[in-house]
Amino acid sequence: RRVLFLGAGGAVRAVAFAFLGRAKPDRLTVLGRTPARVRALVDELAGRSGGVKVEAGDLRADLERAMADHDVLIQGTPTGMYPEWMSDTLVPAELLRPGHIVFDMVYRPIKTRLVREAEAAGCRVVLGLEMLLSQAALQFELWTNAPAPANAMRQALVDALDKT
Repeated sequence: RRVLFLGAGGAVRAVAFAFLGRAKPDRLTVLGRTPARVRALVDELAGRSGGVKVEAGDLRADLERAMADHDVLIQGTPTGMYPEWMSDTLVPAELLRPGHIVFDMVYRPIKTRLVREAEAAGCRVVLGLEMLLSQAALQFELWTNAPAPANAMRQALVDALDKT
């Protein structure tokens, strides 16, 4: 698969390294607004890519081409987040296609505009709450040395997020 990241912050960095270590994508591309941050992240990723092609690009100039050329989209910016940017998205709906897998790291609201538009376009979606829940479950297990009550944690998280 070809994986496209939007953003160059810490969450993108962590997920990109996880992809390189576990998923072995065909190509990994990072698009962002700040060329120096994107370049620094791409250089770091390329240094540990294990042969995976790692590319940098500009979010505004390269998004349309990249969306047509990638299978997985991981949105790692605050765009779409409650309350300031809830109505915003970086990806115009017309760039989404049924073959895309779309993961928006934003978890509040549970379904961002990007997620809703991706679902409408027939994309497979992964909600940001999945990452938040997985992090919490791993922390629980590390601290308690017991299995995390994932179902109870999921319900508590959904209940808390539904209140906003």
